[in-house]
Amino acid sequence: MVFAVNCGFDDQPNSFANFKKSALAIGASLSAEAAASPTPTGAYPAAPPPAQYTTAAYGDYTIPAAPQVTPVTQTVTLDDKVWTTTYDSYPGSPDPTPISAEGAIHRVIVGGPGKLVFDPPFVAAQPRDTVVFEFRQKNHTVTQSSFADPCRKLASGGFDSDLFSVSVPVPDSTTSDYPTWSVVVNDTAPVWAYCRQKTPVSHCGAAMVFAINPVETSERNFTAFQNLAKAINGTAAAANAEPTTGPKNNGAVSVRMGGAGFVLAFTAILASFL
Repeated sequence: MVFAVNCGFDDQPNSFANFKKSALAIGASLSAEAAASPTPTGAYPAAPPPAQYTTAAYGDYTIPAAPQVTPVTQTVTLDDKVWTTTYDSYPGSPDPTPISAEGAIHRVIVGGPGKLVFDPPFVAAQPRDTVVFEFRQKNHTVTQSSFADPCRKLASGGFDSDLFSVSVPVPDSTTSDYPTWSVVVNDTAPVWAYCRQKTPVSHCGAAMVFAINPVETSERNFTAFQNLAKAINGTAAAANAEPTTGPKNNGAVSVRMGGAGFVLAFTAILASFL
């Protein structure tokens, strides 16, 4: 697409026909060079794939979608022992090698005078580690849920301590002899849990939630889980059965009440993780 003013006649070098012919030749040359050149990588990195989102179990809340998992079989060496383990690997998945044959102990305080908290709110644990929940004042549970449905028990499987009621003879000032309930970790996937006490208000709706191995570098981190629990506010908790006293036979459990000296022990495998 060219134009000229006062160009020469067609038989002259500065004619419009020669000008147009020269422009076409230059265009053809540039096209040939572009076709022969490799595709440039570009000065900027490729844009990351768009984030994937889904909705919570109810309430129309948008949440990050679950990560894609890949089954992995890995040989684990610990001291003089070697074994093969198969687990689901996902972005941010920790190494499946236990810290020791016995595993580490993670102590979590549940509740306390005027507190609706798990302290700490989450832990990073390896397979064979034990998470010991120490129940303080008032009535609390530790119940497995899922990221998308933080304030309801898993439909099947999962752990549930049932209700621990702590009052007398353990006063607020006591720092020992509280009842405990334990879970042995046997996977590296995130585990989500909450307190399902609903009286006088939903403890889960008040952000009393807990996690094992949340991927804090992802959008499905502990804060996102806790915020969803607060947003949902435990409004679906009524769909669950009322908490009952006494631990179920569904976890590694050790209970000792106020120096009374009785111990209840139960053993099972930690349920599937979401």
